[in-house]
Amino acid sequence: MVTYGLITWNRFEELQKVIRRVSPHVDRTVVVDGDSRDGSLEWLRSTECTRMNVEVFVHPWQDDFIKQRNYYIQHAGQDGWLLTTDTDELLEDSAAYSIKNIVASAESQEATLCRFRAHDIHVDENGKVNTNLTNYYEPMLFKLGKNVRYTGILHHSLHKLPGKTVDFPEYRYYHVKSIPNMWFHGARNYWHSAGVGKDKRDGMQEKFRKLCTAQGIKYFHELAEMMRARILPEPIIEWLKEHRDHGNPEIRAYFNCYYVFMHPDLNWGMSNMDFPFQEGRKSTLKGMHF
Repeated sequence: MVTYGLITWNRFEELQKVIRRVSPHVDRTVVVDGDSRDGSLEWLRSTECTRMNVEVFVHPWQDDFIKQRNYYIQHAGQDGWLLTTDTDELLEDSAAYSIKNIVASAESQEATLCRFRAHDIHVDENGKVNTNLTNYYEPMLFKLGKNVRYTGILHHSLHKLPGKTVDFPEYRYYHVKSIPNMWFHGARNYWHSAGVGKDKRDGMQEKFRKLCTAQGIKYFHELAEMMRARILPEPIIEWLKEHRDHGNPEIRAYFNCYYVFMHPDLNWGMSNMDFPFQEGRKSTLKGMHF
């Protein structure tokens, strides 16, 4: 039994691509949805997904990636193997077609974890595509067991998974990243993990979180939605402007997301070290997601 598991939240277009690529080649698909409002849930419950043995479970998003991932382990059960990707990670055709053969190979080697090679695809500001076959291997396929689960805060690792790991360099996955999304994820990472070590020592991240809490903002996704809707409280707007040239790019990411990518019309001539002011710049809001 091979199960495909993934988490999603308002990622309809990417969700369709990954499920159509993988689900026909596994026994079942378990999707943990954060209560999407973009048509994802309706599609996941459609006849097309039913025919691909897709099962959807709604667990409202609570700013906790690890918790959401453990839900698909919980729903997958304790037997067989679990293949996992994010919605911006697309297995190449040969890998999708060969999943059950890969599992058989891993079992013959007494392995419990399989890693595939990353092929990064970056889309720059002008729409130019840059690709890079990396030397990084992502753990994407593992044997289920009674106590296997994810641990961590933002970047996950598997806990209680005995046995050895085997790499499959002949199979890759495409990790699609756009410039706006890379900055958006930098802001998200800073919220969750404080960025580089010096920020933990000087307390800046804690001060920023307290500033947001004082404005009634508890989770990053709440802050992000306020940024999208152009309803940021003035104290946070002033923080964005004040730190637009900070040495930590994850701090500058907040200014870039709001004034460069989401609402460039608000950027009345302001600039920072990353993106000089461009009059008439268009919003890239649609491309920014979790």
